Amino acid sequence: MTTLTVLVLLGFVLIASLLVYLTVRNAAQWRQKLDDILLPIGFAPVASPSERATLEQALSIVNTAHRGKRLLKFVYRRAESRGPSVTYVCDYYFGSGSGKARGGTWLLVCLISEALRLPRFSVHTLPESAGPTNRRLFRLLAQTREMPGLHRIPIGDAALEERFMVYAQDKHAALPLQGDLLHSLGNSAGGSSLDAGGNTLVLSNIGMMADRIRQVLDPHKLQAQIHLAGRIFTTVTA
Repeated sequence: MTTLTVLVLLGFVLIASLLVYLTVRNAAQWRQKLDDILLPIGFAPVASPSERATLEQALSIVNTAHRGKRLLKFVYRRAESRGPSVTYVCDYYFGSGSGKARGGTWLLVCLISEALRLPRFSVHTLPESAGPTNRRLFRLLAQTREMPGLHRIPIGDAALEERFMVYAQDKHAALPLQGDLLHSLGNSAGGSSLDAGGNTLVLSNIGMMADRIRQVLDPHKLQAQIHLAGRIFTTVTA
């Protein structure tokens, strides 16, 4: 083996080591950001494999068009007095079938309670900050995206139709959320989407996903999502 070959191999090793180091460091920094926000308001990290597996199954209602791998990373829980219910905050990864590529990292807020008896439905919110042109693009993408097992249902309000697309398992179903809750979804963290079914409701947010990629975590946005999950639960179980 020539000296040049050895130097090239050493270079590759150094680059690989640096990438691993940066990945570990970024993960540690992100975990610390989550700790700083969530621990003071009563959340605790989830280490139980069985609880993580149960949550992973519940989250399968999110982005049902995705056929690749899904992975939970950091997970936090808080038991709530209402319901009773449990609120989770978690990093959720979407990857390719081979697992070699990632299709996105979402920060999700999930509330699970046996008091919920929800039909399967999904509400996609078009971000208001996107502007009319970009909203039309978002709408076009949403309309062409496959939603396995769900049918788009009318909202019955022209203004709400501009910002929300609602899907349900039963194509003849009534609107599962009233207008005030739809407005709350639209106002929370710049526009949040909801997936629900059975004992589970899950909130996601495109803006927070973009922040996540940049390693930015806005505590106000996250706490708004947590509060909204509780409000939806209180309303639908009243």
